[in-house]
Amino acid sequence: MEAALTKPAIRRRTTRRKTVRKTLTPQQRQARHDAEHRRMRQMQCNLFQFWRVCAKRACARARSCAGDPEACMQYWWPQLPEDMKNDYREMVIEAAAAHGISRSFGVRQA
Repeated sequence: MEAALTKPAIRRRTTRRKTVRKTLTPQQRQARHDAEHRRMRQMQCNLFQFWRVCAKRACARARSCAGDPEACMQYWWPQLPEDMKNDYREMVIEAAAAHGISRSFGVRQA
């Protein structure tokens, strides 16, 4: 009688999912590069706190770059003091070295 009260064992299917490596189209690759470049520029604008002097109210409210970071960098970068620029360049080169990236790549990124 006990055998009748037990639930039958449920057989679970084990399916192996094949991992398909998707190659990106040139347009997708370019879109990914552009998005990464925009994030990098936005990070730079936030690092130098350009949002404090930005004319866009959205940037002041967000306390972050909320506009076009490329335009902000082109406008504000020449107005930065040289010692701040040099400190930033050194920071980028040191970060590249700490992550095992070549010095020449760090110089190009700075």
